[in-house]
Amino acid sequence: AMACEALGRVGGVGAVGALFELLADPNRRVVQAATGAIQSLGSDDTKSIAIRFAKDPRAAVRKVALGILSYFGFTESLPLFLQALDDSDLSIREAVMPGLSLLEAPEALSALLARASDSNEKIRASAARALGQSVQTSPTIEARLLSALDDPNAWVRYYACQALGRRRFEAAVGRVEALLRDEAGQVRMAAVEALSRFAAPAAQNALRNATRADDPDMQRAALIGLSDSKDPQSVAVLIEGSRSSDPATRLVALSALTASAPAQALPTLVTAASDTDENVRAAAVGFLGGLPSLEATTALIGLTLRERHENDQEKVEALLSVPTPGRVQGLVFALETADDTLASVLAPALARLNADEALLHALTLGSLAARKAAASALASLRTPRALAALVHAASTDADAQVRQVCAVLVGV
Repeated sequence: AMACEALGRVGGVGAVGALFELLADPNRRVVQAATGAIQSLGSDDTKSIAIRFAKDPRAAVRKVALGILSYFGFTESLPLFLQALDDSDLSIREAVMPGLSLLEAPEALSALLARASDSNEKIRASAARALGQSVQTSPTIEARLLSALDDPNAWVRYYACQALGRRRFEAAVGRVEALLRDEAGQVRMAAVEALSRFAAPAAQNALRNATRADDPDMQRAALIGLSDSKDPQSVAVLIEGSRSSDPATRLVALSALTASAPAQALPTLVTAASDTDENVRAAAVGFLGGLPSLEATTALIGLTLRERHENDQEKVEALLSVPTPGRVQGLVFALETADDTLASVLAPALARLNADEALLHALTLGSLAARKAAASALASLRTPRALAALVHAASTDADAQVRQVCAVLVGV
């Protein structure tokens, strides 16, 4: 197995034939490693060798070879795929479904449509999934998937619902919304996922309603589904979710809110940065640190003044050193009124951002704390301009303490 993985990494295309021989290995890990290497190498010989092994009398070898042909989507695979649909081995019939979805031949689509009504529920489920991934466009695909929403098997309904969402078939909104009340949990989750892919107002409204469902998993899935929505009503629901009594739900809501409406997320993130749950606090601070605005930097600086856990404080200080729009400007503004404790956090952050100009400016501010902290930060940069500014301040600064600090830093 390790040899297969190594061949894949080094591009050993000459070993493709030998790798195919390992498809018959009794060890599953070896077969998986050989398959992965074949797929990563993709040599000119892969197609012909895979077709040969797809006709192997051993079912296990046929299955893997057909899976490789499905992975590459070779058009020459069509006859083999169609033949495999009648194989006595169920897993082989399932294995060729993804390959058929990648082919543009009418026969491939016809085969998938036919198997979507197969007597075997696993085949129907595989066909529904493949129809959602099909490269072809035809109203018969959506019609068959809509029909599959009434299938007695939950997994068929699951894949059909998921497929309609993947194909963004907006006309299915009403049918999919009805599945939010399906008896099977996985179907309800698929319905939420599908609705999140639809742009129709009805879909957004259904997702908002789902955030208040009794099932916590559905609540969180619906919140994630709203993460791309810019609708004010949805933003309000996300803010409401951030106040949930459940930490996991609060965490999901914060993530969705930050992605959906960064500007409106700011006050909510500041509040969540003091959450009783460690994971929620850490996430809120992280999201806040990634917002590209002066206001976000100011809010992040404000967190350094709160009493929080030591790990939270370290994270805030690290995030202040991450370059984003408004970061340097916010740090300089805060330095103007900072005390010694806060200045000792802000000035080093500017140094880590290589903000030479900002620190040189800070060395001229009226704040004594700012000038002292800026002097130490400039000394750490060791640039000619920084050292020259420190030498100048050592003899000209209005405050004796600042002059002494600068003199010590440059060894005057």
